[in-house]
Amino acid sequence: MSNLGIEAIETVEPLTTADAAEIQHEAEHTQDLAVALRKKRVDREANRILDAEERGGGGPASWLPVDMKAVSCDPIVPTVGHRSDGAQIFYRGALNTVFGESEGGKTWFCLHQAAQIIISGKRVVMLDYEDGAQGAKVRLMQLGVPEAFINNPNLFTYLNPQAVFDDDVFESLAETFQNAEMVLIDAFSEAAALEGVDDYRSVSVAGWYTRFPRRIAALGPAVVLIDHVNKAADAKGQQTGSQHKKAGVDGISLRVSPIQQFAEGHGGASIVHIGKDRHSGVKKNAVRGEKNEPMRFAILKADEYGNWTLDPAAEPVDADSKAAAKDYILRGHVATVMADPAAERTRSGTVKKESMRKAVRALYGSCDNGDIDRAYDEVLASRKAETPSS
Repeated sequence: MSNLGIEAIETVEPLTTADAAEIQHEAEHTQDLAVALRKKRVDREANRILDAEERGGGGPASWLPVDMKAVSCDPIVPTVGHRSDGAQIFYRGALNTVFGESEGGKTWFCLHQAAQIIISGKRVVMLDYEDGAQGAKVRLMQLGVPEAFINNPNLFTYLNPQAVFDDDVFESLAETFQNAEMVLIDAFSEAAALEGVDDYRSVSVAGWYTRFPRRIAALGPAVVLIDHVNKAADAKGQQTGSQHKKAGVDGISLRVSPIQQFAEGHGGASIVHIGKDRHSGVKKNAVRGEKNEPMRFAILKADEYGNWTLDPAAEPVDADSKAAAKDYILRGHVATVMADPAAERTRSGTVKKESMRKAVRALYGSCDNGDIDRAYDEVLASRKAETPSS
């Protein structure tokens, strides 16, 4: 327990006599002043104490000048996980986040990457606050991981925490984390609730990041934290809670959005956008999106037979190209109708416009009369030009 007393705390945030008494009582009960302070939401001092303890009480040492000669000149690049073309995704030794709406594919995306890592013979550690061991095992097997690999703790270490992450837990798992390629945490909201973190308070989130996921990342693995999006109309597509959730990420932040929800026997698809890439190592392999759309990185797809792929995302087609493609398709449908002997025709032998419109809509779907008429006129003009004059 920290040796700071209530008098020292009052210099940080004024406390009423009742507050001070409650904190003192809780501290004596838990033998942990930081826990007592957090329960009274005196977050600044709680996080300062935890920060100092995690650094061995050496907070002031962080103000010593860094020897820049010992700092690498190499660019910081992602080295964990990959798309089908080999473009890599997550940063080792950093906190990476993957967020999205419920059933949008974010956990499938993370487990797809975990599966590739396990199959390659490297270790994945999963801290699962949402599901159970059976659910994780079934999903990994659906992603092609042999059961023997999942059962091997040197390749897949699964934990289902029901207690807070403290120094004892960290020390008991430090070697496991150190030997892992990826540590997957599913998911922030459930972990935060267990840890007593208020995810709408930046200082609370910052303190938790420091003492939990970034503490693990400091041992070397890529830490991947799954999170949810905000359902509020004015914050659609953003992570829930504090802005520090994004600001505190020192790796990559990815948003996974559904195109077609995944269902066994039916497949599914999701698109992966870049939310934040501090070092631009992932962004360089992304493509632009539509107006106001984040950069597109990948498409996660599963077919009805259970084959999974993570392919590069394609750039959106510009308006002129879309119009040209539509005209090309409509001209093809017009030509098909013109060749149909059952089509209703005028005395001169050309297909009646109303009949043409109806037949083309049956082939193409919803379409403006003007687009069909233009395609019709272009086909007629083209055929006249190809007919030799007498």
